[in-house]
Amino acid sequence: MKINQNFFKIESSYLFSTVARKQREYQEAHPEADIIRLSIGDVTRPLVPSVIDAMHKAVDEMANEATFRGYPPEHGYEFILDAIQQHDYAARGVNIEKDEIFLSDGAKSDCGNIGDIFSVDNKVAICDPVYPVYIDTNVMSGRSGNKGENGRFTVFFFSAFSVVVTAPYLFFNYYHMSWYQFFCLIMVGVCAAGGQFGITAAYTFAPSREISVYDYSNIIFTAIEGYLFLGQGFPDTLSLIGYAIICAMAIWMFIYNNRSAKAKGQS
Repeated sequence: MKINQNFFKIESSYLFSTVARKQREYQEAHPEADIIRLSIGDVTRPLVPSVIDAMHKAVDEMANEATFRGYPPEHGYEFILDAIQQHDYAARGVNIEKDEIFLSDGAKSDCGNIGDIFSVDNKVAICDPVYPVYIDTNVMSGRSGNKGENGRFTVFFFSAFSVVVTAPYLFFNYYHMSWYQFFCLIMVGVCAAGGQFGITAAYTFAPSREISVYDYSNIIFTAIEGYLFLGQGFPDTLSLIGYAIICAMAIWMFIYNNRSAKAKGQS
């Protein structure tokens, strides 16, 4: 039995509890403040008599064997559908059939389940702050990146490691550069940093097996840039064969890994 790993990506902090804590702390620090709470949709007034009477009546019906009800039909009780049809629509001049009325167990379940209609490959835009169920349901279904990833730290450590490894070679094999060469070196670093930020961000939106294949495109771009800007000749036959083999293996691994992942998911 395997666990859905996406559950581990859900934040332990709950928005409503965080808001309640901040309100409590502010109230303690400012006891004279009259706080108007608009963040959480909690009730602030007692139930009206008609609602209380209806709830008492429902409890009495459940206590009587003649009027007791178990699970409702999948489409809802007929008397509820009739009441909705007559009082919510017909009374306002709207003609609607009862099979057009759907009764669910609440808005939270509907908000969470509606995402199941769509593929997990779809991108979802969510505002911040937002009702927690919108985020958590998409995280649990696998539409989020990995929890706690910070692209800037990843790029920093990758760059720092590269500097540490290459520094000895630079010190012991130093050659004086012209200003043009120095400029080219700086631009190479800027472009490399931009590319590293991009690839790091990409790994938060898709599995590595779907992203890594594009890394091999740098072989093609390196050959083109060397020919156009560095005065290198056109690649010879062996180089072209090597490029083709590397790219073909990358594509083959991409297809193989995706098929294996789908096979594991189906099993």
